[in-house]
Amino acid sequence: MRDYFVLGTVLLSLPVCFARPFFGVLMWTWVGIMNPHRLSWGVALEFPVALCVGAATLLGFLLSAEPKRLPRSPGTRLLLALWVCLTISTIFAYHFDLSYPLWIRRSKMFLIVVVMLMLLRTRERIRIMCFVIAACIGFYGVKGGLFAIATGLQYRVEGPDGTLLGGNNAIAVGLNMTLPMLLLLQRDVKDWWLRLFLWGAFALTILATVSTYSRGGFVGLCAVLALLLLKSRRRLIGAVLFTVAVGGAYSFVPDRWFNRMETIETYEQDSSAMGRVNAWILAWRLAVARPLFGWGPDAMEDKTLYDVYYPESETRNDVHGAYFQLLGEGGFITFGVFISLFGWCLFSMQRLVWRCRGDPEWGWMATHAEMVQVSLVGYLVSAMFLELAFLDVPYQLAAVGIALGDLAQDAAERDRLRNPATMVTTARRAA
Repeated sequence: MRDYFVLGTVLLSLPVCFARPFFGVLMWTWVGIMNPHRLSWGVALEFPVALCVGAATLLGFLLSAEPKRLPRSPGTRLLLALWVCLTISTIFAYHFDLSYPLWIRRSKMFLIVVVMLMLLRTRERIRIMCFVIAACIGFYGVKGGLFAIATGLQYRVEGPDGTLLGGNNAIAVGLNMTLPMLLLLQRDVKDWWLRLFLWGAFALTILATVSTYSRGGFVGLCAVLALLLLKSRRRLIGAVLFTVAVGGAYSFVPDRWFNRMETIETYEQDSSAMGRVNAWILAWRLAVARPLFGWGPDAMEDKTLYDVYYPESETRNDVHGAYFQLLGEGGFITFGVFISLFGWCLFSMQRLVWRCRGDPEWGWMATHAEMVQVSLVGYLVSAMFLELAFLDVPYQLAAVGIALGDLAQDAAERDRLRNPATMVTTARRAA
């Protein structure tokens, strides 16, 4: 039954994706992030739903009257530059046959994000996109939180198998990025029951993140909650509630969870953690050996590289860290572009917060920018320990941030055309 529902929904949506490309982007986000077909057991499990939705969306977009203009911002140029770096790294890859399939998969992500940038031109579209991203991962937050309560946190919460959010570590990163989006949605709704549901989803998502037993996810969760508390208008109430929640959870969380988290401080005694450190050393040495564009996607899966560049290593683990993954696979140029892209996003979102907060017309931009910023911080902190440099969600959130800045810039230019003598306007402050 679940197979028929997923396939029926996807197939019936294809004409709408063709006629309304923005709807197609939303559908692609749904099947690409939530992966509903991976929750089935029959024909839908391996059906190329993302390919069908993506093809219909791209064809419809090319034939539609939608403007084909990318935002004029450094963020857009950095995003395209990262795609170019990935392509060059693949062309000169150490194992081209392994790197090329990964380049195809990552290029699909970049292509949809570029289309998304062209379509996110209104407040309503930005709001809907944030809702879809939050709902796709929030589903696993609510489901995982209920599972954690039912099992007393004795078992790990994991994402859907065969996806980028599969396993406990990756889903923890996704849940961390979703928490600010859930808060953003509850600020944007009027119905008390819907606000209550979103608060419940927020609490369950925190519980699900804890129950992933992911050390990197827990560090990212701490960063997200600390930032949300600092940005809250009611810091004192938030601090009291947070303290009460932590105190209540202390007696509820099992000892095996604390034993797992304690290895963060005693990583020298943990074979898994030391294996990651050795993989990071190898990635650094590989980047030094090929400093420009690295060894290509997935090159570090070849463990024989240890024999040449780190023979004294006692372990041969995967890299388990986005930054060292970028260094080994893409070299210093790709790493620099990646850091510049997300660094620019964080700075530009903070600038929007400073200029739009409290403004009756543009205050919504400050709220959205703030939550996008916190979500990206959650990703960047958690990604230190996970091999998720090309996860879809942070790039989609970066696209939302770029679209916010472009919308503010357009508003400022329109205001100057209407009032050429006005030096300081509300719209100009928003830019």
